[in-house]
Amino acid sequence: PPPLSQLRDAAPENIPQLPALDPQSPAYVIFTSGSTGRPKGVVVTHWNLLNFLLSMQDHFRLTPDNAMLGLTTVAFDIAALELYLPLMCGARVELVDSLGNTDARAA
Repeated sequence: PPPLSQLRDAAPENIPQLPALDPQSPAYVIFTSGSTGRPKGVVVTHWNLLNFLLSMQDHFRLTPDNAMLGLTTVAFDIAALELYLPLMCGARVELVDSLGNTDARAA
């Protein structure tokens, strides 16, 4: 596929279509030791991720006027909430540095 920079001004009919996404395909894998103490990978599917995000949207009711702080490293799975929920609702993600993690006024 062409680089995104070449598609910026392309007519919609000239933009290549991606194949349909299988809801059961993996969105990401988290590694946990759980209660066993032995590391293992846990697959989170696109369906599971979407279900979680829709549930959180029912709770938080974000709108395009809102912003959510991105505090968590992307290596931790709760980052999916901080990054994807606002974006799917048209809200903003505000990334903060370590000072913003400890001082809400700095964020």
